[in-house]
Amino acid sequence: MTRHLKFVAWTVGVFLLCAGALTATFWSKRTIWPQFPPAADSAPQVVTQFEPDFAWRTGDRIPVDIYVRQQPGTQIDLNSLAVEGDFEIAGQPDVFVRDFKDGSRWVHIKVNLQSFNVAEQWTFKAMMSYTVAGSKESHAAKLPETVLYTSRTWDGRMELKDGPLPVVQGLHYWTTAAALLAGLGGLIFGLWYLRRLRVMKPIEEIPASSWELARLQFEAVWAQIAAGDDSPERYKEIERIIRGHYRIESKTVREVPFELGNHPHLNGILVILGSCEKVLFARRPLTNEEKLAIRTTFDAMFAAKTKKKAATANGKKKPAGQRS
Repeated sequence: MTRHLKFVAWTVGVFLLCAGALTATFWSKRTIWPQFPPAADSAPQVVTQFEPDFAWRTGDRIPVDIYVRQQPGTQIDLNSLAVEGDFEIAGQPDVFVRDFKDGSRWVHIKVNLQSFNVAEQWTFKAMMSYTVAGSKESHAAKLPETVLYTSRTWDGRMELKDGPLPVVQGLHYWTTAAALLAGLGGLIFGLWYLRRLRVMKPIEEIPASSWELARLQFEAVWAQIAAGDDSPERYKEIERIIRGHYRIESKTVREVPFELGNHPHLNGILVILGSCEKVLFARRPLTNEEKLAIRTTFDAMFAAKTKKKAATANGKKKPAGQRS
């Protein structure tokens, strides 16, 4: 019991570890919603964020986060984002939507802007359209104007800002090394975990030879026949076992003697296949004598095989041309 509890504890621990690793990986990409201004009417509330808002060069792709709070009873057209002024949209925006029970909707739009105007500062202006429930008239919602400054030693403002850098190059070596160590540890733990599973799972006994496998398959089918299942499917399985063992899957009953030649089991094979064909093709149920003939013939063939193995073990050579 203690052993199984330890196994369950390890399984839960691995699950929590993987969940924690995934959370840590994507934690920085989560959406942090801003504080929206109070709503004056049905117009959506919009907040734009730039990081940083200075030190940009002409042609840079500037990431912008646009947060929109859609009022209940209104509908914002997410395809109506139009940029004015010095900027243009580069690429396709990414949109994330979150709905609330009161009918409001919060929208996070991640868009890249570009400006090819050579100037000391750029002005970002944009607008979106929305409709009110019960009316087809479209209204315009203006986004807050934002000024971005280009790369200069001093941008004209008295307050100096560092600005958060989204990529810290010095951490790449540490994160790569941590990822490699985590992958190596996961590989070692996975191999150990699989080994534990194999120890706990009983190993199925594998037949030592193809003849023993055929014997086991025949006994399983014959047990069903003896129990009263006299359907054609059972005789089809017997025929498949015999044909598969002697490698005569594609031969008809008439072609079997030419294929096997002077094989010592030829007569027994023909008796079993002939009886099975009576059921499969002639649609005739077998009598008890015919069923007994299949049983005794198969047992005799197996006994002959056993004797042949004993003779081989005693040093006698197997006659050439015989196939088992």
